Amino acid sequence: MYSEWLLTAPWETVAVRRGDPLGFRTLANRFADMLAPDLSNRTQDARWLTILCWCLCVSERAPWKDPSKRYDPSKRYEWIRPLELLWVARTLILAPETTGLQLPGIRAVQPWVNSGCRTHDFGLSEDQWRRYRQTGVYGAYRVMLRKLPGLTMNGDGWTPTEKTRTLAEVVENTLGNRESLPKIVGERIRGKARPETYWKSWWKTWNQSDSPAARSFLPQSNKQIVALAGEERRLLEEVIFSDTPRGKRRRRVVKEADKSDAADHAQLCGHIAQALQNEPNAEQLALLPTFTSFADAALDSLENIWQRFSAEDLSEPTVSLRDAAAYVKIERSLEKLRLAADQWLEARNSYAAAGLSVGACDELAHNLATSQRLSAAEMIRCLLGHHTTYGGGLRWMQLQDERIVPRVPTRSSRASPYRFRLGPLCRLAVQCGVIDEMPTAFGDAEDVPDEE
Repeated sequence: MYSEWLLTAPWETVAVRRGDPLGFRTLANRFADMLAPDLSNRTQDARWLTILCWCLCVSERAPWKDPSKRYDPSKRYEWIRPLELLWVARTLILAPETTGLQLPGIRAVQPWVNSGCRTHDFGLSEDQWRRYRQTGVYGAYRVMLRKLPGLTMNGDGWTPTEKTRTLAEVVENTLGNRESLPKIVGERIRGKARPETYWKSWWKTWNQSDSPAARSFLPQSNKQIVALAGEERRLLEEVIFSDTPRGKRRRRVVKEADKSDAADHAQLCGHIAQALQNEPNAEQLALLPTFTSFADAALDSLENIWQRFSAEDLSEPTVSLRDAAAYVKIERSLEKLRLAADQWLEARNSYAAAGLSVGACDELAHNLATSQRLSAAEMIRCLLGHHTTYGGGLRWMQLQDERIVPRVPTRSSRASPYRFRLGPLCRLAVQCGVIDEMPTAFGDAEDVPDEE
């Protein structure tokens, strides 16, 4: 006799985002590449770019047993990851308020900080530790480190240039108390400890400086975006809004956003598309306003259907298709969606869209357009079917036997709307002094999403 164990689920819950619910992400990213090339929705704090430049310079002096592996990507990141997490921990210790701060791993690091930082794992599980290469700060800004001119040698994402070293020196000079910091100049640091143990031993007093400038040198909250100072601002403006075609495009877009009196994101997209009508990609960008309106209307309808699961009078964990169709808020959003679908199809007939992948967008619009004469219930059926077929990430809900059934916890956070990096780009522009303040279209800044 013998026993056999069958593991049918992972030990830890695997986090899956509720992103791309309509399958429009490819088209949204294409527009984003036209407006804010070499950025992402996570590259939203220029201060983190400065800190990462310092991390690159410090990790370059790591005690490699085999110096020839110093630029091996997998080995090099082992020395960068603890530095990222120490900055997250430092911010948690020194920042009066963490709302709006980009702090990947905060939910694990906070208990670690509260416990006295005794262990060397920063509170992360083995799975979180492994995934931090993608979910952490370096993972968010690696494209900038590779693509922005003059930040790393040959755009490898690892090897510091003179500009990188100058930004690293800004960090070191501001923090002061050099005895508590790893050296970024001179001979290679000696030692044989693991990276996380090694850096932690160097930084025993790194958060104890009495200097106000040192204690306030932290990632910047998107609740209070202000221009950085001196050499840091000058160098970051030079690389982010460089005198290159892509740098000029980023600068032109934020200048137009700054001039616009648009009240919301869709109007801002319309203003920018109009302003760039005589520049490269103008014909494709002409579709941006109608795409934005259509995507927002479709996502709003999905969200309204989703919100029925958390209604106070809801006695069952599912909602009937008939009841959902009769709900006034859903019915109104579906009418807006029908109009937006008509406008998208009309725009598609007016402009060629060579190079744009619009298949999923066109299919949903054709199925929902006024010419189909669908009832509210039929539109919901169509929308949920599209979500199930084309949605990326975790599916929210599905239709079963004429009832809408949730597939994720009904208290899950709202999904991120389709945006084109305009918010992150404008935040970087304010920090670099290119514009004075965020355009009015963005209103109140949204919370920075956690990595989970």
